[in-house]
Amino acid sequence: MIYGLIGKNINQSYSKEAYRILNNIDYSLFQFATDEEVKDFILKKRFKGLNITMPYKKSVKELCDSLSKEASQTGVVNVIINDNNHLKGFNTDVYGFTYLLDKEGVNIKDKNCLILGTGSTALTVDYVLRQKGAKNISFLSRNPTKPEHYSYDNYDLIKDAEIVINTTPIGLFDNQNDTPLLDFSKLTMCNTFIDVIYNPTNTLQMLKAQENGIKAIGGLRMFVGQAIASSQLFFNKEFSSFDYNNLYYELTIKHSNIVLIGHPCSGKTTIAKALADSLKLPYIDIDEKIEEMTSMKIEEIFNKHGEAYFRKIENDVLEKISKIKSGHVISLGGGSVYHLKTFENIRKNAIIFNIKRDIDIINDDDIINRPLCKNKEELAYLIKIRENDFQKFSNYTVENKTISDSVQMIRRIL
Repeated sequence: MIYGLIGKNINQSYSKEAYRILNNIDYSLFQFATDEEVKDFILKKRFKGLNITMPYKKSVKELCDSLSKEASQTGVVNVIINDNNHLKGFNTDVYGFTYLLDKEGVNIKDKNCLILGTGSTALTVDYVLRQKGAKNISFLSRNPTKPEHYSYDNYDLIKDAEIVINTTPIGLFDNQNDTPLLDFSKLTMCNTFIDVIYNPTNTLQMLKAQENGIKAIGGLRMFVGQAIASSQLFFNKEFSSFDYNNLYYELTIKHSNIVLIGHPCSGKTTIAKALADSLKLPYIDIDEKIEEMTSMKIEEIFNKHGEAYFRKIENDVLEKISKIKSGHVISLGGGSVYHLKTFENIRKNAIIFNIKRDIDIINDDDIINRPLCKNKEELAYLIKIRENDFQKFSNYTVENKTISDSVQMIRRIL
């Protein structure tokens, strides 16, 4: 019997590999252009279990013989089970979004929440937020039709939003338009932005929220939660916390780069090499690539050609690295974060760790050959002027006391 995913433009879905990891089954992707094609396929009933994604989560509801409570109350179906030709509809996205909120520690009770979009996923998110006791829920729409629907430029009405959730396709891997829908600098009360998109790892909206000091959470946790809830329905079996964590970890490692940034002498290069070895992933060091390209040491480049020339070469190398979408451990130079557009492209498919190290335990000999600092006083100044940017552009901070402890800390976080 067939298990699979029905949708439109679903080549970038992680579902096929998720069900292989969870259940070791053959799982197919079925792309359909119209509701009629979907209806014809489903009513033939030549399947055991199906996941449904955009844009068919509403229309397939009418094909089901019975609906779960969540599917009935949201009007959204993302799972259909064929039980002896009786089609049962479920909404496991409810469990997925609930799992994301719980796992990420997002407290909804008595909060002002803002949902971007008004489609099927928005209905599911609205349902969960109400279950969690949200104080107020508003929607942003390109074409507002209800009193609780506002336009995207109406900041006076949405300025009190504390938690913002994107349910639109803006930022999706194959969506050419990834322009952020909001100016996060105007949402002064917002502390959390959630994007239900999981591919790429970080949408541009997430990056802009993060740059404004807002916690940014991607949709992979939601995907994992709904995939396991769907599997429980498909196979009538339970899954442990290990299964949740393992699926999240496997998908993260496969579809993201692990990127290390930090001040000079923080140990990021050594940690990156040890981490890559531990994870059995290829390793890239930006400074090593620059030296390979120029056949000169970094200090020699600075001495012969100056910092401006070095930054140009650095950006050229970063642009090449930005095309590596996943599966690498990458150590970046301290100045990489200032190549804003290039670094932004790297960040979209990266989990970024800021490596810090107490200056008192750094040996003087380690500083001598650094082009921008020759002693601890100069290093302390460099750390001072860069530290806010390292914090702003990273997902996590790791204090480097020993290399092995740092590697273990990063692995625990992952």
